[in-house]
Amino acid sequence: MQILEGSFRLPARVTIAVGSGGGDDAFAASLLEDDLKRAGARKVVVRSGGGGPIVLSRTSDDRLGKEGYRLAVDRRGVRLTAPTAAGIYYGVQTLRQLIRAGSIPAVRIEDWPAMRWRGAHDDLSRGPLPTVDALERRIRTLAEFKTNLYVLYLEQSFAYAAHPLFAPRGGTLSAADVRELVAFARQHHVELVPEQQTFGHLHGILRYEKYYSLGELPYGEVLTPATPQTYEFIASLYRELVPLFPGPFLHIGGDEPRELGYGQSKPLADTLGLPQLYLAHLILTDRAISAPGKELLVWGDLLASHPGLVGRLPADMVPVAWSYDVRDSFDKATRPFLGSGRGFFVSPGASNWNRVFPELAIAIPNIHGLAREGQRAGAVGEITCTWGDGGESLFGENWYALAYGAAAGWEQGGADPDSFARSFDWAFFRHSGTDVADAIRLVSHAHDLLRGSIGKPAGLDVMWLEPFESDDREVLSRALPIARSLRAEQERAIELIENARTTGGRNGDQLDYIVFAARRLHYLGDKILDAWRVREAYDKARASSTTLEATQYLALISGVAEEGLGTCVQLRSEFERLWALENRPYSLGVVAARFERENAMWLEQERRFRALAHERQSRGNLPSPESIGLTKR
Repeated sequence: MQILEGSFRLPARVTIAVGSGGGDDAFAASLLEDDLKRAGARKVVVRSGGGGPIVLSRTSDDRLGKEGYRLAVDRRGVRLTAPTAAGIYYGVQTLRQLIRAGSIPAVRIEDWPAMRWRGAHDDLSRGPLPTVDALERRIRTLAEFKTNLYVLYLEQSFAYAAHPLFAPRGGTLSAADVRELVAFARQHHVELVPEQQTFGHLHGILRYEKYYSLGELPYGEVLTPATPQTYEFIASLYRELVPLFPGPFLHIGGDEPRELGYGQSKPLADTLGLPQLYLAHLILTDRAISAPGKELLVWGDLLASHPGLVGRLPADMVPVAWSYDVRDSFDKATRPFLGSGRGFFVSPGASNWNRVFPELAIAIPNIHGLAREGQRAGAVGEITCTWGDGGESLFGENWYALAYGAAAGWEQGGADPDSFARSFDWAFFRHSGTDVADAIRLVSHAHDLLRGSIGKPAGLDVMWLEPFESDDREVLSRALPIARSLRAEQERAIELIENARTTGGRNGDQLDYIVFAARRLHYLGDKILDAWRVREAYDKARASSTTLEATQYLALISGVAEEGLGTCVQLRSEFERLWALENRPYSLGVVAARFERENAMWLEQERRFRALAHERQSRGNLPSPESIGLTKR
């Protein structure tokens, strides 16, 4: 990139001329309209051929590869050239980020991706099931950051015609949904990949009597390789999926088959050994799917543990080396797949699972390191994973990690995290400065604070701790030294977001997800303080010499409970609103029940301490704090 002097001043009427690329390039050009109008143009016209202030045209220069482009901006106008429709599309995305109020800065850019495939992984089985509109928005937004692969993780969340039993109404994608999504994604140069598990993580299917014989263990989660019916079942799934997904990849899962060798397949495992049994399963799965022209992605955790298996995989299988932790080097993650004569992917994680908000102190160095190592090792692509474990994950909280994953796959060297942080506000929200990135850092810093005090991140297990229950109080009390910092940082994050909201130009509704996470974490800080405040007030109530003084302290505790209830009710309302913007109602009740239980806890404690005030008035004493769950710590 060369930054030049001057800029192209936008006229009131902007004409975008599209060359020989036809409809694909005209569609890419149409994406500029909103940005140009926001910058001051009153009318934007896209036309075929000819000249104009903005020209998009094809070039025969193959040095740019399949997705590269050249962009030149000077005082006379904008010239974008690329060999392919994808290159034009990605050049347009860069141009959109360059547009400022009234002008576009003069610049020359020559750009192409470091990795052929840049992917995002979306879990549709372990929590919310998105609406088609929400999935299309995700595809469109990811594509703006040059993501070109979108993996839809499925366990029992596709409506198979041959298997209606485990496809709950309202809890599955239909074939019609997929056809719409595939067409939409291809318009944005994104290939959809179905990941239908073919080994573990299938309890949602194997819990039914009809599929009992396919389980390694009774009502377990792993398909057994000990019966041919397993492979007939896998074949029946992919017979429906393969025609719907025209892209080059299918993902067969295959990770973490923890029950393998402990049930029906134990005699085989004793004879062959677990590694050979696992390989045999992959070979039989490949034959069952039988999809000529497709490559089958398979998670690489067991393959990495037994690298001798890699070279014996079917020719159409592509390992995916996944790792979600922070390491000085990810060489061990990629080494088993080098020299095997086949391509492989690397797959870091957003660290959003079982957490109130993604743990970016883990996610960003993990994505950066694994993408960089993958590039060095010749990986064909990178897939950033989000997971829905815990059932409360809101996708709008994941954009920082996913956008960074897209940058790490495109940029040589895996994208500098500090440079990305400085760029994020404008790239995603069209907000000048770093208010949003700073707020996201503060929200995510809650994990560091809690790890330092209780040895755990800000997970869902911590979020639902009760300040009146003895074991929970013990955990919350250990976090007391960081409670005020936790609250203060979340308050500052909310202020930063509200500042960005007034000046940002796009994706403003996604700010609500960050604010909601901050308010949840602030509420957690409240509960940490409550665990201490309640015990302090109760001790003073017991030590009080007068009934009036004692009842005042007990009323303070009732007030704490009343305040907690009010905050929890507000959080539930906002959670359900944000859920509805992304997801279908299916499975919302699971999380709603957690909020109900929390509300009931506050109501019960308010009632209990009012009753204790009456007891103090009538009997003149109060029970020991330990007897009512108020342990010292």
